[in-house]
Amino acid sequence: MISKIVNYSLLLNFLVLAITGTTRFFVPFSLSLSRLHILTGFCLAILVALHLKGKGRYYLKIISQKSEKAKKPSSGFLLGLTAAWLLFWVVAWKGWPVAEQLINLGYEARNRAHIFRPSPDVARRSEGAIIEVAKRTEEDTRLWIDLEWTEDFGDSEPPVIAIWAESKNGTLIETVFLSEELSFADEVPWGINETNTRRKYILPIWRHRYSIVSGINPDGEIDLTSGATPKHEFTLSTNLQSKDEPFTLYAEINRSADPNEVWEDQPSVIYAVRLNPTDIQSYYLLKLIGHAGGDSTTDGMLNYDLSSLTSSKKLVERILVKVDWLALEKEVEE
Repeated sequence: MISKIVNYSLLLNFLVLAITGTTRFFVPFSLSLSRLHILTGFCLAILVALHLKGKGRYYLKIISQKSEKAKKPSSGFLLGLTAAWLLFWVVAWKGWPVAEQLINLGYEARNRAHIFRPSPDVARRSEGAIIEVAKRTEEDTRLWIDLEWTEDFGDSEPPVIAIWAESKNGTLIETVFLSEELSFADEVPWGINETNTRRKYILPIWRHRYSIVSGINPDGEIDLTSGATPKHEFTLSTNLQSKDEPFTLYAEINRSADPNEVWEDQPSVIYAVRLNPTDIQSYYLLKLIGHAGGDSTTDGMLNYDLSSLTSSKKLVERILVKVDWLALEKEVEE
C-alpha cells in the first residue's frame, strides 16, 4: 500500500514539476510559480529516495559480477553511459552550442533587453503596506528606504513603484527598487480593462532616465545616440562613501485603474529628496513634487502642476530615508 502511495505521489509531483518547469521557461518570472516549482522538486527528491529505499540490491545486481551475464550490462556500457550524461551536464553548464540555442528560446533570453535586475548588494522586502529597501557598501549597510502605503489595498493590487538615485547633473546612478511585475515584463495588465500596457506608459519618468544610461530604449533596441558611458557603474556605493557629491533620490508611483474627473487613469506621481553628505542629518522624507502626465512618455519631463490629481496624491503615507555617511564617520573618528 505504501509503495502505491509513493508511486502515485511520484507521478503527480513529476507532472507538476514538468509543467511548472516548462511554464517558467516561456513566461516572465513569477515568485509563486518558482516557489511551487522548487518545493515540488524537494518533494520529488524525497519521494524518489523513498522509492529507492530497499532497491539497493537491485542496483547492486546490475553492476555485480554475480548477475546473469545476459542481463548484466558490460562495464564499458556503464562507463559510456556515465560519460554521455557527464558530457550532457558539462554542455548545459558551459552553455555550449545546442544548449545555448535551446536556452535562447526561453522568455528571459528573448526579453533580456527589457528585464531589470537590481544590484546584488540591495536587499528588498515587501510585506503588507510596507516596502523596505537597504543598500550596502563594502563596509556595511549605508542606505535604508522605508515606504508605507496609506491604505490596505485588500484584494486589489498595490501601486507599482520605481526608486532610483540621480547625480547632481541629472544622470541616473542606480535603480534600487522596481516592482516585481515590471522587472520581468515590459507589458502588464493595466487600467480598468486590464489592457496589456507598456512599462514606458506606467512609469515613464524612470523608464526615460533608465533608457539614457542603459542605451536601451523602451522598445528594447540599442539607442546609439544616448548610450551608457563606459565609466558608468550603476551603483550608489561610490556616492555613499564620498562627502563631495550630493545626489537626489526619486520614487515614481502609479496605481492601476485610478480615474478622476480630469484623467481617464491618473498618471504616475513623483517623490524626491536631495541627499547631501555635508548635511548633519541622517533622516530624510521624500516629498511629492510632480507627475508624469502629458508628454512625459516621450520627453521624460516632469509636470509640476498637481492640481488635476486627486487620489493619486494620497497613495503614500511616508517614504523615509536613512543614510549613514561613511566619509563623515571616518572624519569624526580622526
